[in-house]
Amino acid sequence: MRPIRLPPYDPEILAVEDTQHRPIPSSVDELFELRKEEPQRDDNIYNDPEIDIQDINVSGLDCEIPAITLTRKGATASKPRPGILFLHGGGRVMGNVYVGLAAVSELVKDLNAVIISPGYRLSPDVHGMVSVEDCYASLVWMSQNSTTYNIDPARFMIAGVSAGAGIAAGVTLLARDRKGPRLCAQLLSCPMLDDRFDNLSSRQFENGRGFYTPWGRYAWKLILGDDIERGTVSHYVAPGRAEDLSDLPPAYIDAGSGEPFRDEDIAYAAKLWECGVQADLHIWGGGCHGFDLFYPTEVGAEAIKTRYAWLRRTLRGRKESTVPSTVSSSTTPSSASHSVTYAQVPGPLGDLFQTSGSSHIARIPLSGSLVITGGQPGFDRHGQLVTESLEKEFEACLDCVETALKAGGIEAGLAGAHKFSAYFLDVRHEAVLQEVWRKRLPEHRPTWVSVGVSQLAVPGMHIEISAEAALIK
Repeated sequence: MRPIRLPPYDPEILAVEDTQHRPIPSSVDELFELRKEEPQRDDNIYNDPEIDIQDINVSGLDCEIPAITLTRKGATASKPRPGILFLHGGGRVMGNVYVGLAAVSELVKDLNAVIISPGYRLSPDVHGMVSVEDCYASLVWMSQNSTTYNIDPARFMIAGVSAGAGIAAGVTLLARDRKGPRLCAQLLSCPMLDDRFDNLSSRQFENGRGFYTPWGRYAWKLILGDDIERGTVSHYVAPGRAEDLSDLPPAYIDAGSGEPFRDEDIAYAAKLWECGVQADLHIWGGGCHGFDLFYPTEVGAEAIKTRYAWLRRTLRGRKESTVPSTVSSSTTPSSASHSVTYAQVPGPLGDLFQTSGSSHIARIPLSGSLVITGGQPGFDRHGQLVTESLEKEFEACLDCVETALKAGGIEAGLAGAHKFSAYFLDVRHEAVLQEVWRKRLPEHRPTWVSVGVSQLAVPGMHIEISAEAALIK
């Protein structure tokens, strides 16, 4: 048999002491001693003068779950702000609310985000679904208390590191299947997803820096108990086993090339793509497990920068389009004074009008009522377009756009708009909408900007349309 070859670690990582490599405990008592030796907080976060940390309790299914909240000191919550449920690392057998929290904590200062990190129960104290249920209960609690924290429902996401990222993936699946809180995104940093260890990276890193494969086997045995022998491992506990990842929020997944979770993370991203879900995947050459959090290296700094860029794009929301303050002379006399007006129909994105400076914002969301027999919205289970139903839905959408434009002072309605921007959940929707448009207004040829598949659309929406029109005062 050919020897298994390993990709090299980054030279900067090799030059740093490996403080994360631990022998496997010989007993449960030894594991408990390791827990006691762990730092109980991240001093960089705890002592940050700009971050306020509060201890709270979250209502779980059968107990109170201790947690911490992070908010920006001195900041007012007068405007809706992002909300992040963060799930810590530690193999589900160790760790506390601070482990890996640096992956998201800067957003408290940058975006005035509120972060809640629950201290979910660990194995072998509990088994199977218990830690996942603790975290799902935390998600529900945070959603139910969103008004208290002034969390914007459209910018509510889940995040996790290592074992916490694996739980985050499972909680996201639960939220979908239980029709629970709607998430805008899931951040899965070096996620621990699969208990089977049937891939190359698991074999490559039977020994290695930081977290290595035998530790993973040890942790999963404590997590699953007898479920492996019984064949009853839940895909909510081990999301790498899930067959259906459709209708989930966009994901960001990263890992190092030199860690045992590498290939299961790649496989999970590929499964998300197969199921029509957007995923950003980053495998960092030379990185071991947790390299960006535990080792001060250039590749680690780049990984952190890239992750935060995605988080900021996701949680800031899409920037509104800008339209020139003048229009062509074929439409309006050049001497006229113009302002750009947008209108918004009622829906999950707000009231009829939402003023932004001197403009009004127009976004027309759809209901997601076209999930006929499963599969992607607007398609049957075989992936074929449900054309007739889509045409009716798009007709209704255009009716909403027209109503909004007229309410905003564009008396000609659709015919008075000079530009439309469309954000689709599936590019195959575009042709159907264009045909509906041609039948409805065959003589009107505005500018269409098909932005493509939207990563920011509310899950369940088929399309989001923004209409732009110039209003002569």
